[in-house]
Amino acid sequence: MSRRNPSLILGLTLLGLLSLLLISGFFVDDDSAYMNVAGQFEPPSLKHWLGTDKLGRDNYARIAIGARSSLSIGACSVLIGGALGSALGIVAAWYGGWLDLLLARLLDALKAIPNLLLALMIVTIFGSELPVMIATISLLAIPLYARMARAATLKLKTEDFIQWTRLIGIGIPRILLRHVLPNITGPLLVTASLGFAGAVLTEASLSYLGLGVPPPIPSWGRMLSEAPLFNAPWLALSNVVVLTLLVLGFNLLGDGLQQMLDDR
Repeated sequence: MSRRNPSLILGLTLLGLLSLLLISGFFVDDDSAYMNVAGQFEPPSLKHWLGTDKLGRDNYARIAIGARSSLSIGACSVLIGGALGSALGIVAAWYGGWLDLLLARLLDALKAIPNLLLALMIVTIFGSELPVMIATISLLAIPLYARMARAATLKLKTEDFIQWTRLIGIGIPRILLRHVLPNITGPLLVTASLGFAGAVLTEASLSYLGLGVPPPIPSWGRMLSEAPLFNAPWLALSNVVVLTLLVLGFNLLGDGLQQMLDDR
């Protein structure tokens, strides 16, 4: 399989390494993330694998603990945004008419507004607590899944087996749940892999601008903004590497899944 689909193998490998980072966050002593001004800006060592920041906090511990919030936001946005967006896209494509037209116009309107700008507006008004961040990024994810589900359903509803289910009198809810949804799961999984990385990047961007998850919860974006590039380059480098590996891993996973679908 590695020869035929190297993107999938490499993507799973990178995400496996990040999963170890996430798991280690539950075993890291939270005291290591507390302030110790006497030990500020220590370089990487056996005691502090990725050095310490300006307050003497262990950088590895903060990255591992920050993975909880970053990946939780990504996962929730995929689940919530994916469920709502997929439902809207499937229903609109199936019934067509004014409902499909309305959804298309709403998606066009949302597409005209940059995601980061819309997220900035929402968190500025409602705050940047974790539930607000999850709701905001989930809202931004809905159009992505709605477009994919709508396009896949429009193609699928013309297939002979779908027409046959309608002719023999199977109810529409059962058709959508038992026949349409399972057959568009593949494209939705590809979309979810890309959407997950996008959600984490959006949260990191907001945190970098000071509007992400509020302290004391560590955030990769805020840690990057606070890292002095010249005095302690290991702080910025470690956060950049983690974010890069995550985005690269999910993009490779998406490419691998798409190749699997194309080979079927």
